[in-house]
Amino acid sequence: MLRLMLLTSYLYFCFGVAMAAYYDTLPAGVRVLAYRYTFAEVDSEYNQNAKIQPLGLEFSFNPSALQNVSPITDYALSQLQMLSPDLYQDFTLGHFKIDATASLQVNSYGFGYGINKKTSFYVQLSHYNAVSNLTYQQIQNGQIVEAADILGASDSDLSNAIANASSGATGINGQILQSYFVNYLEYQPFGDWYGAGYGDMEMGILYNLRNERNWGIGSAFGIVAPTGYVDDPDILQDIGFGDGQWDIFAELNGGFYRTREYLFDGYFRYTVQLPGKRDFRIPQDRNLLFSEKKGEFTYDLGDIVNFSTNIHWLKNNWLTIYTGQDFMFQFKNKYRSPYGEANDILAENTQRWSESIKLGFVFSSVKKFQAKQFMLPGSVELRFQQSMMGQNTPQATRIELEARMFF
Repeated sequence: MLRLMLLTSYLYFCFGVAMAAYYDTLPAGVRVLAYRYTFAEVDSEYNQNAKIQPLGLEFSFNPSALQNVSPITDYALSQLQMLSPDLYQDFTLGHFKIDATASLQVNSYGFGYGINKKTSFYVQLSHYNAVSNLTYQQIQNGQIVEAADILGASDSDLSNAIANASSGATGINGQILQSYFVNYLEYQPFGDWYGAGYGDMEMGILYNLRNERNWGIGSAFGIVAPTGYVDDPDILQDIGFGDGQWDIFAELNGGFYRTREYLFDGYFRYTVQLPGKRDFRIPQDRNLLFSEKKGEFTYDLGDIVNFSTNIHWLKNNWLTIYTGQDFMFQFKNKYRSPYGEANDILAENTQRWSESIKLGFVFSSVKKFQAKQFMLPGSVELRFQQSMMGQNTPQATRIELEARMFF
């Protein structure tokens, strides 16, 4: 349930020739095997105002959170609202801050094949190992003493009994918070979570539209199959490796050589996320996403736009150094169900975007192999990527190591 989709999406490979531009495709009959290792750690995120904040959330035991916990609680709150509307408005049994941290290790595997000199096919699948942790701390005590004083001064015998039973209490502590989520809301306990599994599988076709001496244009299109683990609505700290629905994407890419040593290239990808069905918690209040009820929703995740620009320095036949910028934008999600306002509540603040910079080093033997100066064609790439700005996305540092072998 942690918002880490930026890390578990779009770990795709470039299946062209090593040390070449995006628009290049594999020669006819040539195959490539690719492996990529990705490591990322997250403890902060960009919120809906594009400001950095710790990864996690805050939770208050206000009247909205306490509704329907028990008939006595409902009665006490109704009496408090009638006797002291001002205290009822600000009332809480305790305010808690729940902090989250997460780390991901991803092993991605890819295969590509040159159908002809302009067309290549590829498929890729990633396996995830994820660890996350939730810890909580109380940042505000409850106002149960003030509420007990008001209820004790009323004419109701039941209100007086509730006030007497509450005397000396200070509110809700961390142990009671854990019990509330586990026993009443029926979530899994807080703490460490470990998950391992495959992500969504991507298959596509690369097609070279134009390949001139100093520039070129290419395209790609394909599908993403929902083969990955989807986050569990009963676990607050788990991480989904997939989103449970099919995607269709199309991409346009291109580039040009400024000189023999400098290449400028990039791509634009648009992904349509098709609707799917799954269970979600049914929120009862816009300020309280937790709920003891679950129901099936038809969900339509917002379409995604990816845009990337890069500058490559082809230092020699062995080494290329590049830097670039990646941008992602996702439109707002949509939800449909019989649960009325819950559809709008779930869709709030789901539009998101992120911008990151990267630095990479590619060591390739392809040109040496073509010149019959090396026995095997392949490449190894090391890349660092850092989030710089965003909205409703994690702030993350990624380290990637990729190896490719052509045959």
